[in-house]
Amino acid sequence: MKEDLIIDGCAFTETEFTGVTEDVLHSKMDAFFLTIPGEGDGYVASTRSIGKIYNMLDNPKYGLMIAKSVADIYKAKEDGKKALILAFQNPNSIENSLEQLRVFYELGVRVIQMTYNDANFIGTGCCESQDGGLTDFGKRVLKMMNRLGMWRLPMPVFITSHPAYEPKPMRKCLLSRKTAVSWEFPPGLP
Repeated sequence: MKEDLIIDGCAFTETEFTGVTEDVLHSKMDAFFLTIPGEGDGYVASTRSIGKIYNMLDNPKYGLMIAKSVADIYKAKEDGKKALILAFQNPNSIENSLEQLRVFYELGVRVIQMTYNDANFIGTGCCESQDGGLTDFGKRVLKMMNRLGMWRLPMPVFITSHPAYEPKPMRKCLLSRKTAVSWEFPPGLP
């Protein structure tokens, strides 16, 4: 039986990621979700950020590696490193393109929060007054994420808004899953 893993579900940087502190490197944490990109970053800025992270991690002094699977997290742990799980808190970077979603998957992104406070091209956010559910494009994104394994356990996890605000069509999609789902609660909600 594999040893338990300790994973921080939300590491967010206000600027470009430049590594972690010595405290993190020597902590019991095995991995963390690294939230990229910035709120308004599109495809080009996001791919550039991911490229910078890969270039930085070529230097062993950082003690980090990108995890694309649970096996990668265990490998990092065995090698005395911390694993980064690349995550998006909003889907802006895919820019309404399934092809760009695929590119991010190949680059190592394993978590994409499909909605947040405001509506987007995928679905209704939790602060909208009208519950619009998933858009047609959002349903295609969900199908592709399922096909790629972007949100099933073990790793990665699909993150969405507060369950009390989830539209019925989204709930129906989620309840049809045979794997675990994680819920993220926006600040200020129970």
